[in-house]
Amino acid sequence: MILLPDIIPLDESLKAKLEQYIGQGGKVILSYQSGMDASCSRFLLKGMGVEFVRPAAYSPDYVVAGEKVKEGLLDTEYVMYEQGLWVKPLPGTESLASIWNPYFNRSYEHFCSHRQTPVEKESGYPAITRTDSVVYFSHPIFGMYSNHGLRAYKLLFLNSLKLMLPEKLVETDAPTTAQVYLNYQSGYGRYIVHILHYIPERRFNSVDTIEDVIPLYDVRLGIRLPEKPAGVSLQPSGKKLEFTYEDGTVHTVVPKVNGHEMVVIG
Repeated sequence: MILLPDIIPLDESLKAKLEQYIGQGGKVILSYQSGMDASCSRFLLKGMGVEFVRPAAYSPDYVVAGEKVKEGLLDTEYVMYEQGLWVKPLPGTESLASIWNPYFNRSYEHFCSHRQTPVEKESGYPAITRTDSVVYFSHPIFGMYSNHGLRAYKLLFLNSLKLMLPEKLVETDAPTTAQVYLNYQSGYGRYIVHILHYIPERRFNSVDTIEDVIPLYDVRLGIRLPEKPAGVSLQPSGKKLEFTYEDGTVHTVVPKVNGHEMVVIG
């Protein structure tokens, strides 16, 4: 999977590499102006499945998720706080979510006391599209999540990712405050999983800091591997963990993560 977030224009060299990657079975997720030429007037990448129409006439506007990207979301319109693009799906392209327009844009001529004008009707343009190899978001979904933090933006992306990569490499029930890193040591023929749980806080103006370590208990971990390993253990303690190997995935439970735990599989 290759992600091109928000504003990654293409030159001929990058275009050729991406199209070769897609031709070999690779998957790509793009958003907003990614995949366009340098002038942002047309899409260059073959297989995107959409044609540029114009910048969206309304901002903020709204998105209604279709059934395939709706997990964790309500049956309602979600506000998109930054301007997107209106695009036309090409034949064979599936629309996963739709753009809905507000009654008007806020300006000196029209006022709404809330942060955005209420929704009026469907625009006729898609918010998320999908082909066999490419998912495209009409809005700058990555920058919007960074700037506004709406969980709906994250879920729309994760649900689209699941469509393209249904078999996860790493599975865990750890909270979203945890980080999981998977490395492979070819010289030893083993996999190393690092689980970290340190929560930075903005306790003063200039930087985030970590003062408290909040442990996690009984963290379930699933790692997709090509064959059953000889064993699973914690290091550097050397404690062996019970595990199962089913449908190409190693399943185990890490008893405690006190800030950091290292799991060795192999």
